[in-house]
Amino acid sequence: MEMNLPIQLIPLHSTISIIATLTTYHRQLLNRRPPSSLRPDPQQQMEILKYCSDTGKHLKSHTVNVLSDVCHGFRELSDWSTSREGVAAIGEYLTDGEELQKATALWEQEFVAE
Repeated sequence: MEMNLPIQLIPLHSTISIIATLTTYHRQLLNRRPPSSLRPDPQQQMEILKYCSDTGKHLKSHTVNVLSDVCHGFRELSDWSTSREGVAAIGEYLTDGEELQKATALWEQEFVAE
């Protein structure tokens, strides 16, 4: 069975080889595509968003649609998910408490590097 995943899987044989593997992958990616095509594709972002749960269960389509409408990117979603006011604002649109928890819990331990 062939799987068509929106996220490419990169084989990693050991943690020691991660830098070399990612460097090679990055070089191949840049050589294969013109720079203008490196902009994020909104559809791919939507596909990735459904995996952003700390429970291992995918977010429901309704939750993904709400999050993508309310937040304008992963940074904003992370910011909102780590503040009481932000979670309350998202909760106004996501009335299912379990889905709200799944959608925001992942980001509680995340830190954005500038």
